[in-house]
Amino acid sequence: MASNDEEGMMSAELIEETQLLQAPREDDWKPPRGFVWIELAIFADVFSMNWTVRSQLLHPP
Repeated sequence: MASNDEEGMMSAELIEETQLLQAPREDDWKPPRGFVWIELAIFADVFSMNWTVRSQLLHPP
């Protein structure tokens, strides 16, 4: 019979091996609502930072 410590360790190992997120199936995946706006915001942020850095390199203070 397993002691409480052994049971606790087996339980912890089981929890660590359990996946929290499942990958979506590719054949039925569709973007969630608002996905385009999120993508647009990310791209706008990346490219605006890129232009800011570039302008600072070309025209130092």
